[in-house]
Amino acid sequence: PYAFLRVGHGLSLSLGLSYRVAPDLFLEGRLGGGYTLFGERRDYGEVGEVLWRGEGRPSLGVGLAYRFPDLWGRPRVRLGLGYPWALEGEASGSLLRDPVVATWALGVSYPRGGVPLLGLGLGLSLVANEVWSLGLGTSLSLPLGLEPPGGALLLRAGYALDPEGKGEVGVWVRYGDGGFALGLELTGPL
Repeated sequence: PYAFLRVGHGLSLSLGLSYRVAPDLFLEGRLGGGYTLFGERRDYGEVGEVLWRGEGRPSLGVGLAYRFPDLWGRPRVRLGLGYPWALEGEASGSLLRDPVVATWALGVSYPRGGVPLLGLGLGLSLVANEVWSLGLGTSLSLPLGLEPPGGALLLRAGYALDPEGKGEVGVWVRYGDGGFALGLELTGPL
């Protein structure tokens, strides 16, 4: 009996820290939060209404990661605990053939009261020169239940802040299940 238009706008912020406990062992933590504002306009012919609602969600996580420096691709394994409550595990690695870096990641997340989720990510980065890098990545998520699988495509550009590459500013665009997302990130040592 009516026509409607639905929109959603979201903002999320996160902070991640990694502390080297031993040469190849890291303690990691993340703190984040997001807020999404949903709006809906309903037209009932000559009469219409606009409805708004907001939704916030905090996120926390701690984990332990170990890198195997002597193995091909320098694989890394990580075990963690996240909030909203979930157990997380991931294996990842990379291969460098100058100027291209290929990355892969395989992870599983088991949320409390939910269905386990298997994730796969693949990426290629091109180090254009001493300061610029470009990357293209894709991810696939497979719920181990009745939910449909999902995926996303990511495009990223990075600019190194110092010659050693210890700090970087990155801009990325993601399109997939959650719609379109634009991100800005800053990485480097404290």
